[in-house]
Amino acid sequence: MVRELRQEIGVPVAGKDLKKIYEEDRDTHHLAIFRLDFSVMPKLRTHGDEGEEVKVFSARDILIMNDFFPNHRRIVERELHELKK
Repeated sequence: MVRELRQEIGVPVAGKDLKKIYEEDRDTHHLAIFRLDFSVMPKLRTHGDEGEEVKVFSARDILIMNDFFPNHRRIVERELHELKK
């Protein structure tokens, strides 16, 4: 994940700063979702190495997206709930 963040969107980050909030082995792929907190948002590339658009969304913004995957939405909701504790 550290390499991907640096290579794909230009964000240098230490592994100790990443918090894995979900992991699941699916037959065709492995899903891992991480949380990374910044005191100041770093400058990001606007496009990844393969031309894909790069954007950052807050967890709250994700929850109001109509087209966000329902399974992923539940993970974000759970993480927000845990942060409120």
